[in-house]
Amino acid sequence: MIDYLKKLLTLVLRSTPVRIALFLGIVLIIFISVGGLQLFHPSKKPSKAPDFVSFFSDTTSLVKDEYVERINPAEKFPKAFSGLLGELDKFSTYLEPSQTEIYNLYIQNKTCTCGIYGIRLSGYFLITDVLEGSPAQKAGVEPGYIIRMINGKSIFGLSYWQMLLSLLSVQPREIELIICKELTDIPKEIKLRTVLPQDHSLFKPLEKDIFLLTLPRIDNEHISYLEKRFKKDIPPGKPLKLIIDLRHYDNGDLESFLRLSRLLFTHSVSLTLKKKNVNQMLFPFSENGRKYDAVVIVDKSTIMYGELLAHLFHANRQNGKMGNITLIGDKTRGFASELVQIVLEDGSSILLTEGFFYLNEKNPAKTGVEPDIKIKSNASSTILDRCISILKNSHG
Repeated sequence: MIDYLKKLLTLVLRSTPVRIALFLGIVLIIFISVGGLQLFHPSKKPSKAPDFVSFFSDTTSLVKDEYVERINPAEKFPKAFSGLLGELDKFSTYLEPSQTEIYNLYIQNKTCTCGIYGIRLSGYFLITDVLEGSPAQKAGVEPGYIIRMINGKSIFGLSYWQMLLSLLSVQPREIELIICKELTDIPKEIKLRTVLPQDHSLFKPLEKDIFLLTLPRIDNEHISYLEKRFKKDIPPGKPLKLIIDLRHYDNGDLESFLRLSRLLFTHSVSLTLKKKNVNQMLFPFSENGRKYDAVVIVDKSTIMYGELLAHLFHANRQNGKMGNITLIGDKTRGFASELVQIVLEDGSSILLTEGFFYLNEKNPAKTGVEPDIKIKSNASSTILDRCISILKNSHG
């Protein structure tokens, strides 16, 4: 079969560009579905793997020699690896060297941003939220817009991480977006300037006994700050009502997530991190925690550890042992996994799913969280007033 495909490839490469594109697409699908995954486990050496690895190498050489235009496989074929990883799940992806640099700064909260949050939808980037006071908000960008191009390049088919990192930069710079309300609308061009991230108040009083807890980053620095504020501002016995905002997620780590969970939850929930060769039981609760009423804000930008927190609140809402808990906003999208970054020799890297979380034996990545009260994205400016009203009428 391999010899037949090689002969067919030589003929196709002398045909029309449309046939060439179609054939290469079929080749990639075959490689992904049958043999591509073996590249990650070369030591196992399955009997069929060498043929397909050889075929993929021969395909690269033939395209380079026979294609009508001169191409550099090092520039073109990373997209093939992106397609390969995209077939695994919605979390794993390939990052080019420039995006690897941005990602490494992003996890340290050191990248410049324009304030846009969103999801991958129909191959493009749907804006689900815009940070208040950000360059995007000042330019009139609103939730519901679809980004089609960034800096003159189509983003169609890129992974979520590739799209997100394209909206960030190492230094403040101007980025050019092509956006539209619907894919059938005439797109318009908008220019934004990325800026260094601003420190937003993580914990502040709104009214008597009502506090706003904002959780964009779930890392050691932010959780240490919250632990100190809880001890300082909320002494034992004081009535406690919280508005917990899980939108605008900007990264985090597992240990910080567990520390925060022990600060917020008093009831045991079965949470397991399932990896390839081991299952790790997690204990996201404290026996000495306190009871409180809370309104938890979620939407499609609630991802990763923010997504897991939303599931924990949903589970505790159902058992009723913490106080009155209400989820408000839009349904989350189940975007949660444990990722590992593998840096390659050329400076590029792979984000690979290392484990899935299971809550009460169910994988949150398959479901998402449905809020108790649905709020449209265009009503987000009044959502805090709604939360305060709910808490004032609660009797936990």
